[in-house]
Amino acid sequence: MSLRERLPFITAVTLSIALVIAMVELLPHLRSDDLVLTLEPAAQSPGDSLSISIAGEVQYPGLYEVDAEATLGDVLDRAGCNDYSSTVECNVGGSSATDSPQRINLNRADAWLLEALPGIGPTKAEAIVQYRSTHGPFAYVEQLSQVKGIGDSTIEEISPFVTVTGT
Repeated sequence: MSLRERLPFITAVTLSIALVIAMVELLPHLRSDDLVLTLEPAAQSPGDSLSISIAGEVQYPGLYEVDAEATLGDVLDRAGCNDYSSTVECNVGGSSATDSPQRINLNRADAWLLEALPGIGPTKAEAIVQYRSTHGPFAYVEQLSQVKGIGDSTIEEISPFVTVTGT
């Protein structure tokens, strides 16, 4: 048997060995308590897309639109996560036409994400984060009125875009 005839077999064996080594190396990190995943299940079918917010120890935190078939590794790579043992928060929600829009969780969102809300700039976003760390998680959205600089009109404006679930 010539080398050309054995090449597919050699390639398959090499790829199998590489896959086993990769799994052995990555599995302990993926089971680490430092990797926090918050999944909000939704019925997905092939071709649907997901909105995934990535925060934590990544180069490019933010909201990513990906195919429903995308893997966690795909999304973390796009977010610039070079070390799978990093502390990362990943919130997943459907974004098909029948799904409701993804809401920002006031009890988990970093200041940069809160700034995406209408009427919330850097100062108010930091005030929300500071209030939360001092007083604990919000029990209801209207509790934002206790944050300096946030009034009833602001709460009314952002209410459709926020939630306080999953404290």
